[in-house]
Amino acid sequence: GQDDIHILWTQVLRRVNQSGMETEVILAMFVFITTHITVYAPRLDIKEFVGTSEKLWTVKTTNREHTKCNVDQLKSFSSLSIVFQRSYFIGRSRRDLRIEGVFDTRFKRRMTLFYRGKFISTETMVYMDPDQSCAVFKIESLKDWDVVHYDLRVTNSSVTSRPRPSCPHYFNRRIGFEPSFIV
Repeated sequence: GQDDIHILWTQVLRRVNQSGMETEVILAMFVFITTHITVYAPRLDIKEFVGTSEKLWTVKTTNREHTKCNVDQLKSFSSLSIVFQRSYFIGRSRRDLRIEGVFDTRFKRRMTLFYRGKFISTETMVYMDPDQSCAVFKIESLKDWDVVHYDLRVTNSSVTSRPRPSCPHYFNRRIGFEPSFIV
């Protein structure tokens, strides 16, 4: 646990102070960091959030396309993929896209999205509130390789109230000083 890591770290630092060996410091830092990540990394599965029959609303985003009323509605769901309708407004035009998401079997936080048989993006759930009422997503375009944005999404049942504080907090921490927009 955490105490074992602290003891290991202290022993290595003492050894380095006595011998001046930098390789032990580098190795110890690697062990400390990877152990810390392994112990505390949440076991997120994107299916737990997107596999609901509830509508999923994007309430905040760093996407600069300025969409409004962005909502996803589940159409079909299996262990390998999902089909949903994504609806939103750009200006006065409403768009309804039937999108297929294929779940990544190794990285359970991620799915790859297809529209009309073409890759459009990957969506990685980087945070989900324990009650599954909201989540933060990292969206990476597969058309424009350098385009990345973040979304804060909530379930329909939590739209009437504010998102639980953990989601906006994580969203703001994740985006840093990047501008974000209310959808």
